[in-house]
Amino acid sequence: MKRSGGVFDVERKRSRIAQIERDASHPDFWNDNAKAQGVLKEKAQLEATVARVEQIRSALLDVRALFELATEADDAATHAEVDAQVRTLEATVEKLELGRMLSGENDSANCFMDINAGAGGTESMDWAAMLLRMYTRYAESKGWTVEINDYVAGEEAGVKNVSIRVAGENAYGYLKAETGVHRLVRISPFDGNTVAMQNERSQHANRDMAWKILRARLFDLERKKRDKAREEVEAQKKDIAFGSQIRSYVLAPYQLVKDLRTGVETGNVDAVLDGELEDFITAQLLGVKNPARALPE
Repeated sequence: MKRSGGVFDVERKRSRIAQIERDASHPDFWNDNAKAQGVLKEKAQLEATVARVEQIRSALLDVRALFELATEADDAATHAEVDAQVRTLEATVEKLELGRMLSGENDSANCFMDINAGAGGTESMDWAAMLLRMYTRYAESKGWTVEINDYVAGEEAGVKNVSIRVAGENAYGYLKAETGVHRLVRISPFDGNTVAMQNERSQHANRDMAWKILRARLFDLERKKRDKAREEVEAQKKDIAFGSQIRSYVLAPYQLVKDLRTGVETGNVDAVLDGELEDFITAQLLGVKNPARALPE
């Protein structure tokens, strides 16, 4: 299992675990209780990762032995069992790799998300409301909570812009993959007094939330400066009317949702709009590239 060992650097993790164990044996380790708890949490996470890699390594050896037996006996049923076990192992490795991709400094944090209607009048505002529902349902499927902080309704339907706070494990890590333009193609169900609303809350609570949103946005600006790889995508986000698309949603004359970055697509548009985004988000986080977007050398 050289690939997993290399990717997850098991020996370095074992070395760090041993270092923590040595540090924890010192009498002054608990002088700073909060720091000590954080270090022990790190140790538990490292041990869990090492254990999973070792389980995969052991399972791979078992599958290899089973494959050799199937080959010797020319047994189709055993070959089919090998294929099934290999697919299970691939899924397990992918899950472990995703966990590694969500180990960034802020990936475990909550996040703020802004949804803004682009050019297109009532149609685009209706689409923004659909996106709000889609992300709300996705968040619910992950066990996260969603709170609407600012909401400006469309003049006839939908929403002009909305700011939400998503709270839950790795909310920022997952949703950072969703920055960009989402384009809708459909036959319009439509052929204008804007209503602005904010959550019912005290003035003090509103001010506190405003500061949180400001800090989140300032952090996002700084992250974009440091993260050159993602900046290539972000730099294209200049015209919300059409360009810089990350995903297209076609409802008519046929049905298709396609991520333009990774090439992942599905004809089950209703499921996607109901919050089934995991395949799209996971592919982006794992660095899957759309062959159609490959640049010539």
